[in-house]
Amino acid sequence: MDPENPEVWNYGFTRIVTFWQSPPLGASILGITFFFLIAFFSNALLESVNPVNLGITVTIGTLGLLSLVTIILFLL
Repeated sequence: MDPENPEVWNYGFTRIVTFWQSPPLGASILGITFFFLIAFFSNALLESVNPVNLGITVTIGTLGLLSLVTIILFLL
């Protein structure tokens, strides 16, 4: 281990910023945030929604997510 090489011993701010810019970490934070928003505010969000609108919204959302995953897979 070379103490002159900053990549070996520097666990400071730049390493933390690089860690926070990681796409899996950002996606995880977003997913956890959405989960808690839906879990804690579902009564307020769903009290004025009838089952037909909810079914249409869930169907369109599911198809949209499947399309997005398919597009990403083909672009990779």
